[in-house]
Amino acid sequence: MKKQNKLEIIGLIILAVGGTLFLTDKFLDIEFLNSAIEFTEIILYSGLGIWALGLMQKEHLKRKKSTGRVND
Repeated sequence: MKKQNKLEIIGLIILAVGGTLFLTDKFLDIEFLNSAIEFTEIILYSGLGIWALGLMQKEHLKRKKSTGRVND
């Protein structure tokens, strides 16, 4: 298994929190989460964006290594 960079890990965690809040909003009625549920879409999409940035960074490094240009 290849090592994931920090952006991917942080993005996956935020994405999981956003997904959990999204599912909680749809299927459960928990009152103490109402303040966080207002920001569910923001949390979900920001986690997806951070994860995608980390994935792009990893793919860019992989492409550099395959062409032999590591010092760019």
